[in-house]
Amino acid sequence: MKQIYATILAGVVASASAFDGSRKGFVLGAGAGGHLATTTDKVLLDGIADRKIDNRFGLSSDFLLGYGFNSKFLLLYQNSGTWYRSHGDLFHGDIGPVGFRYYPTGDEPGFFVGASGALGSLVNRDEFEGAGGYGFTLTYGYEIKRHLSVELKISHMSVEKDALRQTSNSIALMIEGLAY
Repeated sequence: MKQIYATILAGVVASASAFDGSRKGFVLGAGAGGHLATTTDKVLLDGIADRKIDNRFGLSSDFLLGYGFNSKFLLLYQNSGTWYRSHGDLFHGDIGPVGFRYYPTGDEPGFFVGASGALGSLVNRDEFEGAGGYGFTLTYGYEIKRHLSVELKISHMSVEKDALRQTSNSIALMIEGLAY
């Protein structure tokens, strides 16, 4: 419990210089948009593979928490999510937790590139069943004005549970706010 209080206190003290309008220091952000995903479900039963390919539209979400080492490079905890309906059920896919963002010129506004990934998960929210695997995102964006950007995000995720393997490739257009 003392470690939790020490961590919170360190965050409060360190954040005294955060959110001063410079990307150097702590950053916090969130975004939303829409995506188109192509998913491939592969079920292996009795040595026979059954494959189903589906295109789905849905919502995308993004959460970022991190640190800017300078005005060009951010190291992030990033959770990139997709939300969609399939066969009447609501699904939620996540990719994260490690990410980065690079602003080549360091200027505000300006273009940036980013990536995140490592783990992927897919949860059927109606039945509360999930599957785990790996995933990654690649992002290309433009900061329209300070703290507000538009981005194109391409992602790939592969999850597996029992005899089911699902692979998903998606493209998303998002609006994101980033406090720094």
